[in-house]
Amino acid sequence: MSANTLYQTNERTITSQTELDDDINRSLKHVATCNVVSTFIPGLTSLRYVLDIEGKHCDTACTDSFTVWIHPDYWNLCTGPQKVGLLIHEMLHCLWIHFWRFFNSDMRLANIATDIVVNRFVKELSNVSNIIALPPNPPGGQIIYTDEFGNDSEEVIYNKLADMADEEEKGGKPDDSSEGKPGKNPSDGDDPPKPGKGKGGKLRKSDLDDYKGPGDFKLPPSKGEEGAEEGEDAGETAKKLRDKWEQTQQSIAQAARLKGDFPGNLVEELERTSASMDW
Repeated sequence: MSANTLYQTNERTITSQTELDDDINRSLKHVATCNVVSTFIPGLTSLRYVLDIEGKHCDTACTDSFTVWIHPDYWNLCTGPQKVGLLIHEMLHCLWIHFWRFFNSDMRLANIATDIVVNRFVKELSNVSNIIALPPNPPGGQIIYTDEFGNDSEEVIYNKLADMADEEEKGGKPDDSSEGKPGKNPSDGDDPPKPGKGKGGKLRKSDLDDYKGPGDFKLPPSKGEEGAEEGEDAGETAKKLRDKWEQTQQSIAQAARLKGDFPGNLVEELERTSASMDW
């Protein structure tokens, strides 16, 4: 038994693919009961979910926009609402085509920048539905939730993070005066922040260096990998997946507009598939 099970809050311990399948089906049934969160079912059911028992792909969760790999230790940390939050988190990476928008970028910084936006959206959903919550902090790390960047797009945040890292390497000091505590999971109540995270309101280079998120995204599958046609490289697969996810996004956004109780401020947030700046 992994030491991580000491901290598990899930009433079920998932150890096999069959058990994960059953648990995800239960989560999707909960999603279907909520008029707001059920809007995302077309996106959630467009992915296949694989239990990454050996941690080959991740130690939390990650997606290539075709498959979501989930580590059993991390899944077993999640409560019911946190499981929904994790599934939505990974789906949003795909829905907002991060794999295409950040295809040739620093994937470490891209995951931090996109997680800031994704976690912010999941938190806003949790304010209007009790079936979803931010995923738990990974063992030895903390997710990033901060209002430091306001409504900046992922690309703008990415560039700000890159600039911040460059400035600190040159000896500059970050400003810790703003409100909000990055690395602090609001769903965890008043638990003290884990070591290695900034204590001020702004992210610091140390936060970037040791960041461990609840779920990463990576490049789409290439030739020889499941999800790619024979002979396709990652770029060719990415184009096809981009088209698929853009159609899914349009469908979800249209459904959200037609629902009278879907928060109006979140409808615009759904349409984040176009980069807001030219690389």
